[in-house]
Amino acid sequence: MKALTSILVAVVVLGFSLAAPTAFAQDFYSLISEEEYSAELKAPEEEYFERAQTDPLGPIIGLLRPGDGKKFKTPIDIELKFEAADGSEIDLGTLKITYGTLGIDVTERVIENAILTETGLISENAKLPVGKHKLTVTISDTAGRVGKKRFKFQIVK
Repeated sequence: MKALTSILVAVVVLGFSLAAPTAFAQDFYSLISEEEYSAELKAPEEEYFERAQTDPLGPIIGLLRPGDGKKFKTPIDIELKFEAADGSEIDLGTLKITYGTLGIDVTERVIENAILTETGLISENAKLPVGKHKLTVTISDTAGRVGKKRFKFQIVK
C-alpha cells in the first residue's frame, strides 16, 4: 500500500509540473541591445544618482537581485520587492524601469519575462552586453506617492 501511495503522489506531482508552464519558458531575453548599449556609452556623463528623487512616504523598492555595485556574468536575474506605506497599495500600472543615463524604457521587456505582483517582481535570464549598467525602477502607490530605486552593476566575461 505504501508503494502504491508513493507512485500516486509521484504521478500527481509529475502531472502538475507538466500541466503548469513556468513564467520563464523562454531561455533568455535581451534587456538592452548592443546598439542601445553603444548609444549609452556615447551619452554625456551625468551624476546618475543625484537625479533620483522620491517621495519620503512613497513606496519602498528593495533590490534583492542583482546586487547593487557588484559584478555578474550574463544572464542575470532581477528581483525587486515593493512595499507601500500608510495603508496604501502598490499601483502596478505605474511601474517603470529605465536603463542608463539615456533613460531607455525597458519596462515592457522586463514585464513580458517576469512574475509581477503587488509585492514585487522576479525576472530571470536577462542578457546584457559586457560592461557597466544602470537601472532605475519607479513605482507609485494608490495615494500617488512615488518611490524610486537606482542601482548599478557590471557584466563581466
